Amino acid sequence: MTNINEVTRGNDVSQELTEVRTVLSRAETAIVYLTRMQANPCEVDKRYGGNAGFDPDIGEMLTSLRLTVALLRRWRKTGATKRRV
Repeated sequence: MTNINEVTRGNDVSQELTEVRTVLSRAETAIVYLTRMQANPCEVDKRYGGNAGFDPDIGEMLTSLRLTVALLRRWRKTGATKRRV
């Protein structure tokens, strides 16, 4: 039996894969931003004129985003497109 983590579709292309890859990319970007915000909320708050505040659910948000990335990582684009599905 093949391990699900070993099966990738990195070179395939389809509209569905594009949508999933977009969600993956956005989740990864959000993790970077929220981690930075969690580490230094005052600095991020200054960029938004002191109105950003600190969301009490940030830890749970990061956990959910990391889970999303873990679940979607097998569909990450890994190179040139070789086949259309």
